[in-house]
Formats: sequence, structure tokens, C-alpha cells
Amino acid sequence: MSVPQAAAPIVFALVALPLTGDAKSGSAIVMAMTAAQVLGAVPVARLGRSYNAVTYLKFLIAIRTLALAIIAVLAACDAPFVWMIVAGAAAGLVNGAASGYMRAILTYIVEPTRMLKALGIASTSAS
Repeated sequence: MSVPQAAAPIVFALVALPLTGDAKSGSAIVMAMTAAQVLGAVPVARLGRSYNAVTYLKFLIAIRTLALAIIAVLAACDAPFVWMIVAGAAAGLVNGAASGYMRAILTYIVEPTRMLKALGIASTSAS
């Protein structure tokens, strides 16, 4: 879950450079993604209360993947930069809720005595 956001500053700077002429413009996508993640974590998570947690997590991951793919397509098509910012915000909107759902699912598949170890492994993994 953390890999796209960790690589975002470099990738978005490389995307922004040919479109805007300034690599620093890529930080606008990162900012939109991060702000949407903070603002959308609770509301988006609450939307999934009536669904199966695993199914909803898959749905959130699919939305995030689609939004990141849209950024790549927009960059390849030399689309207006503002659309990439919107797609970045869409990816961030579901990212916070997806992280919460992953942790909730973890409580069902890991024994309570092994929870600290599982959380430690999950926080340091690159997947």
C-alpha cells in the first residue's frame, strides 16, 4: 500500500517536467493525494460498513490502481496537468480507507499474541 505514495514525489516530478517545465509541479499531485487521503479516510471507510471487508478492500485497491493508471495515460497523452492532480486526489481518497481496512482484516487472520509482530512486518514491507 505504501509503495505508490513513497515513489510518488520522484514519479510525479518526472511526469510534471515535460508538461509544465518545472519538476516541482509534481508536488501538486502529491499534495492532492495526501490531502485527499487525510480527508477521505473516515468517510470512505464508513461507506464500506455494510459490505464484506475483504471485498470492499479489493474495491478500494481497484479504484486506487485505476486512478494511478489514469495518471500514466494522461501523461502519455500530454493531457492538461490539472487532470493528473484530480486523478492523484482520487487515488489518495481511497488510500487511507484501504490502509484501515487492511489493518481490520489483519485482526481476523492473526492471533492476538502475534499481532505486534504482524504489524511490524506489515509496516516495513514494500507491498
